Amino acid sequence: LLQAEVGNTQHRLYGGSQYHRALREFNLATRCLRLPTITEDEIANAAGIGETHDGVNFLRAACVIALEKAQMSFDPLLDAFRLRIGHIMGRLCPV
Repeated sequence: LLQAEVGNTQHRLYGGSQYHRALREFNLATRCLRLPTITEDEIANAAGIGETHDGVNFLRAACVIALEKAQMSFDPLLDAFRLRIGHIMGRLCPV
């Protein structure tokens, strides 16, 4: 899958080619990412009771859960991607 989707996995690339390969690898990693499960307790905690006490704001609860799960899923990928792109950009134009 990696060779078919990303390509040039066995070659040493430099500059823009290395940058574009890193983008393709990140794209593949995000598409293959498993989504975390959501428990009933998380839904109940996110729903809570609003300030007006006239019901639960389900749209807000869905947004809270989506943000928490996205942060848990994507933060490690983004940290690794940031380090890799930083290394690539550092070698791109030595000063």
